[in-house]
Amino acid sequence: MVQIGIDCARFGDDSTAFAVRVGPNLVYLEERSGWTTDRIADHSRLLANQYCGVMPPNEVLILVDDTGGYGSGVVDYPAGYRVYGINSSELAREEDKYPNVRSELVMLFVLAAEQGCVGFGSGIPSAMLERLRQELMSIRYGLDSRCRRRVEAKDE
Repeated sequence: MVQIGIDCARFGDDSTAFAVRVGPNLVYLEERSGWTTDRIADHSRLLANQYCGVMPPNEVLILVDDTGGYGSGVVDYPAGYRVYGINSSELAREEDKYPNVRSELVMLFVLAAEQGCVGFGSGIPSAMLERLRQELMSIRYGLDSRCRRRVEAKDE
């Protein structure tokens, strides 16, 4: 299974991040600044074509962080590809365990990593991997008033 994740830049010095996952392995990571949503959408389709393997490129799942509507320009023009917006502030699927999608996704990643089910491709520059590792290790979480695992907000 191939998935592409996109975190669209909000404003100012923020960068748009692209990540490609093949099975449990992160195989590609890239940051771009100043790109329009049209260019981001075009690049996501290019990545789908590049990493699709034996599956048709339009079957690659492209997940766009659409929290606050920043990714809507990419989500609104799928051009025949499987593009879905993810709003991390929405209720989690397992709302008895997690208060929101962000908490659920981060905690599921942590569980997968603890089980050795996360890998990183050798083609990713070591400086990017180190920065990613630092960002992931800096995320704090605890329990909310309903004893659900809550990850700190991105702004925190």
